[in-house]
Amino acid sequence: MFPCPEAFKKFCEPTRYAESDDPRIIKLARKITKKDKTPKQAARSIFRWVRDNYLWDIKPIVGARRLLERREKRALCTDKTNLFIALCRAVGIPARYVLADCWLKIRDKELPRKSRHIYAEVWTGEEWEVADPSFGKGSEKLFQICVFGKPSWTRVIHKKRMRSLSPLLVFIVNLIMKYSSFSRVVREEMRKVGYGK
Repeated sequence: MFPCPEAFKKFCEPTRYAESDDPRIIKLARKITKKDKTPKQAARSIFRWVRDNYLWDIKPIVGARRLLERREKRALCTDKTNLFIALCRAVGIPARYVLADCWLKIRDKELPRKSRHIYAEVWTGEEWEVADPSFGKGSEKLFQICVFGKPSWTRVIHKKRMRSLSPLLVFIVNLIMKYSSFSRVVREEMRKVGYGK
């Protein structure tokens, strides 16, 4: 566990979707980071764990605690970010959300590149670093694999940093992902390439 810097206390507190005070989240965060000596090492370990243990997929946003309870280890970028932020905060590492309109690094030419995307920034003791755990093992047929400290996009049109997600934003994203043409196109491409297999 690392002492959360006083100036960033609000980015270490639990929120509705990043329940960093949940005993299971605390236990998992400590297990993932037990060998790490610095906040940056711990953030990288958490990043890799979330990126590689949950496959990106169009699933309803449920929050970090409920994501851990989900049998199927698949999640949208938002929930992967919820879990990453909750795990970081559980061990005293400040983390925040970034909502961005951006051009993602996509490998499949049929997928739309422009997207609304949620990722994290984490305070590593020196600076806020990008941490987008969205695309990892199993998603390489469609997306470029995410790397800690590097963007998963080529261009950002607009971004907003936040301490927490609002229930209204989560409701809207869940609605859009359920009914939008973007989701239909993505699901069709996932099916065609045997995504996640």
